[in-house]
Amino acid sequence: MDLKKIKRKARKEALDRLIQSSPQDSYALGKNIETVIHTHKGLWGGFYPLPTEPQIFFLFQETLSHWAFPKIEGSNLCYYSHIDGFVPGPFGTQEPFGGKKCDPQELKGLLIPGLSFDLTGGRLGRGGGFYDRFLSSFYGVKMGVCFEIQIINEVPRANFDRNVDGLITEKRAMYFRKVF
Repeated sequence: MDLKKIKRKARKEALDRLIQSSPQDSYALGKNIETVIHTHKGLWGGFYPLPTEPQIFFLFQETLSHWAFPKIEGSNLCYYSHIDGFVPGPFGTQEPFGGKKCDPQELKGLLIPGLSFDLTGGRLGRGGGFYDRFLSSFYGVKMGVCFEIQIINEVPRANFDRNVDGLITEKRAMYFRKVF
């Protein structure tokens, strides 16, 4: 089977597993994110979660000005800080409006969603490659955000797929490489 078919099958299986998550899992995951962020102070990139992703937006609501959020511009992902709010974007996303476009080097780290992750830093996204393109030239901390049920033995990967440096779940935060 070719890699595209393998990834398509893995994405469907991941979405089926996500049905098992609960609001309590998102809250516990959010608390673990807060611990990581306080350890690595600076401007971080967050994300506005899709319905099938961990519902961690409560972390950002009171401190919106301390975060940057992704926006798709053409085939690229760009981050904006000091935003005015969110508007509907492509693929069912919510994107920032207003604010200041960030130089990637301004960001201390990124919280990165995915459908599945493995314990070597492999990440299965939704197939657009936006995060992979951004991560190819990003040198800050890259933390995958997921539920434990999203961790699988091995994520199918192509040469252009980029790893995360660690994972934050509802049960733990772990690093796969030294980030400082």
